[in-house]
Amino acid sequence: MPDLAAAYDNIPYPTYPTLSAHPDRLATVARLMGLAAKPANRCHLLELGCGDGMNLIPLAVALPESQFAGIDISPAAIARGAEAIRELGLTNVRLAVGDIAKLDRGLGTFDYVVAHGVYSWVPEHVRERLLAACKAHLEPNGVAYVSYNAMPGGHIRMMLREMALFHVRNVQDPVERVAEARAFAGFVARAGGPQLPDVYRDLLAAQAAQMATRGDADIFHDDLAELNEPVYISEFMASAAKHGLQFLGEADFFEMSADAFSEEAATALNGLEAEDIVVKEQYLDMLKCRQFRKTLLCHEGLTLDRRFNANTVASMYVSSDARPEPAAEGADEGAESFRSPTRGALTTANPLAKAALTLLFDAFPAAVAFGTLASEANARGGEELSAFKATQRVAEVIYGAHRAGTVELHTQPPHIVTEVAERPMASPLVRWQLRDGPGRVTNLRHESIQVDGDQGRALILLLDGSRDRAQLASEPEIAALFPPEMPAEETLAAIEANLSHLGRAGLLL
Repeated sequence: MPDLAAAYDNIPYPTYPTLSAHPDRLATVARLMGLAAKPANRCHLLELGCGDGMNLIPLAVALPESQFAGIDISPAAIARGAEAIRELGLTNVRLAVGDIAKLDRGLGTFDYVVAHGVYSWVPEHVRERLLAACKAHLEPNGVAYVSYNAMPGGHIRMMLREMALFHVRNVQDPVERVAEARAFAGFVARAGGPQLPDVYRDLLAAQAAQMATRGDADIFHDDLAELNEPVYISEFMASAAKHGLQFLGEADFFEMSADAFSEEAATALNGLEAEDIVVKEQYLDMLKCRQFRKTLLCHEGLTLDRRFNANTVASMYVSSDARPEPAAEGADEGAESFRSPTRGALTTANPLAKAALTLLFDAFPAAVAFGTLASEANARGGEELSAFKATQRVAEVIYGAHRAGTVELHTQPPHIVTEVAERPMASPLVRWQLRDGPGRVTNLRHESIQVDGDQGRALILLLDGSRDRAQLASEPEIAALFPPEMPAEETLAAIEANLSHLGRAGLLL
């Protein structure tokens, strides 16, 4: 058996925020499936394989009334996370060194149990213990999140992984193994010629290009890991069922939709859902060539309802960064497209749908209460529907857009500043993350974003809630960023524009 702790200490594996495992995302999928999970702002969440805690720590900052716990086998990773917790003064998150295969029931129960990037990279007996831990430590209406490399797409990734392992077979040093694997991937990506079958050439080149651009830790702990076992969802759920767990859904709700396939395929797949949801998901994976899954589990015996329910959608908040743009040539008359830079896209000529999606884009990054959205979309849509009909129609629109990945549903609105305070305050986590220079930070939407340039960093570091605009402008760090001859009103306008950008990026409290 490999020494996993030593491997993670040789090349540290920094963790990042996992938006798909955010407790509000898990609560949202649960509610759409008829399960009343605990609200994200008052929950207890356990992460198995938490690394240095950089998924949990941002949650603890953003959700101060919730409690978070993390377990990881690497003492070095836990030490890094514990230091960050001390420096940030957090009291609602704790990390501990621990082995998933030897967890104590005294750990307690949690509303959410998360295991991201663990299942496929541990021995079979640890995989079984992980699922047993989900069962043992989950509250009655709790939700467990388990991600893993999936089949049949795993065959493609495994093909390149096996090639890379052959290439580094005589290299022992971890750093050298990573460098050689990256060089090999670049070589493979450039090696395709006209004599190769098109399908093979394109598949191999795409996988190799992806590996060549990945970070050292990702290559070492994923592509070159001693253990990396992709599984079919049917196999995964057979194991989960042995531990008293059933399939709730996918953390990315749109992944469960068959709408992207032909009408014949969609009808056949949707017909399977009532009979056996796991069988439907297995066929979906086959048609998509799925490589990775983020599966949600709950206790067996709970009654779920997967049907669309307008009242359920109407109880939520909605957000979307899908920008309205002209529809492609050939679209229906009056059609407009809404394209998200991070999620899906849809085209519609429905006036109510266009009004609702435009309202959401204008409000982003804030989430809009469904009742407000339905009322305002009805007023703009031109049909003057009754409140009941408007609710039904807008709920259908939003549910369909959520299935397409174009909008997000929330059980609670994210804490996003849309109007900058007189004395602005940036997230203390963001200021801590930027103390050593520009780089990646975690915003209040639980997204990892890049802060580039001295101006943005200098401004963020000063946003501790003690300075107004004039005081910010007078600080030497800010004054040095502008030409001395720039009029004061122009400097203030530039600061205001930066503050507005930071608020929209979800960096301000």
